[in-house]
Amino acid sequence: MAFDTPARFSSATSPTRFTSSWPSARINLYAQTFIVVFTKKMDFSTRAWELGTLGVYWVWFLALLSFLPNNYHTVAFVLSSFAATGIQHVQFVLNHFSSPVYDGKPQSKTWSENQPLCEKYKLPYESLSWLEANLRVLRTLKGAALEARDVSKPAPPLSKSLIWEAANARG
Repeated sequence: MAFDTPARFSSATSPTRFTSSWPSARINLYAQTFIVVFTKKMDFSTRAWELGTLGVYWVWFLALLSFLPNNYHTVAFVLSSFAATGIQHVQFVLNHFSSPVYDGKPQSKTWSENQPLCEKYKLPYESLSWLEANLRVLRTLKGAALEARDVSKPAPPLSKSLIWEAANARG
C-alpha cells in the first residue's frame, strides 16, 4: 500500500490506539445517540420514542448506581462496564465493517441463512471464535502498522492516499 504522511503515522500507531480506545467507545456511542436525537430531522412520535427510551435507560442506570456502597465502587463499576461494553461495541463494528458485503435488499430476516446467502452470491463465509476474530484483527493492524513504518516507500499524492479514499468512501 502507498501511505501518505498522516496515513503512515495513523496506521503505524493503530494497534495501540485501537485497543486503548475501547473504554471510550461507549462514551462516544452515548454522545452520538444524543447528537442524532437532538439534531436529526425525524417525526415527532419517533423523537418521543427515542427520548422516552433514553430517559428510561438513564433512570435505570442511575438507579443501579445508587445501590453501590460508595463513590469508589461507583467509579470502578462505571469504568469497567464502559470498557466491557466498549469492547462489545467494537466487536459489533468489526463484524459489520470487516467483511465483504452484499449490495442489495436482504431476502431473509434470519441470521441462520447467512451461510447459504454467502454461497449463493459467492461471498466468503467464515465463522470465528471471539478470540480468533480478535487475534486476526490485531494481526491485521500490526501488519498495516509495520508497513506504514516503512519510510522507504514514497508517499503518494493526496488524491491517491488512504486518507482521501476514506474521506470519499461510500457505503
